[in-house]
Amino acid sequence: MKKSSMQAKVKNLIAQHDNKQLADTTFKRMVNDVKAHRDVPTFLIKTDDKATYKNVIDLIDEMNYNVVGKRVMVDIMKSELDLVNAKLGTTN
Repeated sequence: MKKSSMQAKVKNLIAQHDNKQLADTTFKRMVNDVKAHRDVPTFLIKTDDKATYKNVIDLIDEMNYNVVGKRVMVDIMKSELDLVNAKLGTTN
């Protein structure tokens, strides 16, 4: 399932829910089923110690708005943080 296909399916379910064609529990289950498909990409959210709670919530809100499938919060590895800092010209 392509990302755009997943987005179209979720938007269709949202429209059905808004038109009262799907019960809340049915809607949530169907959206979760579409987003859980094995071909839907998983996005890793990695934050450093400078990220605030608001930063993370804003990111998740944006992902919800853009109908992103799966997302997982994981710790950033030191080597990844070093690469980011090198690219930005900053230090820890």
